[in-house]
Amino acid sequence: QEVVEAVAAIMAVLELGNITFQAPAANSEGSEVRGREDADGALSNAALLLGVTPAALEATLCRRAMRVRDEGGTQQTITQSRSVPQAVDGRDALARHLYGAVFSFVVGRVNDLLADGGPGTPADALQRSFSRTSSSGVATCVGGGFAPFVGVLDIFGFEFFETNSFEQLCIN
Repeated sequence: QEVVEAVAAIMAVLELGNITFQAPAANSEGSEVRGREDADGALSNAALLLGVTPAALEATLCRRAMRVRDEGGTQQTITQSRSVPQAVDGRDALARHLYGAVFSFVVGRVNDLLADGGPGTPADALQRSFSRTSSSGVATCVGGGFAPFVGVLDIFGFEFFETNSFEQLCIN
């Protein structure tokens, strides 16, 4: 289940990158998702992968809600349209945050897997594969050399392509 959810989140990042915005005819300072009615469009796909409705995702990307108190102390919600550049920035921020959350999750799961565990765990098998520790304190393998490790390099930023692809995500 965790793998399915992580892959769905990565796919959602890719779909979010394909969402484009336009100014509505009645509000040149606002924004709306271009092609929002498409059943198989980027908005619908991203919403499905994120577990929300397309209308809710569009509202989150294109409008901002603020809670304020009036002079009588009553709380009210004010909704303000976001401009197209603001909607693009919000979409990109959501995609970056989601990608960062998946990255942190994967690193955490790898660390959990490699952490010291009881008999029969992957960590136990790794520990048994080491025969000695070198004079510098680095564990070495039975056949010599250094113990295996997982190194992760995260390069910040995305390149801009007309269509996002899985290869782009892997490179980034």
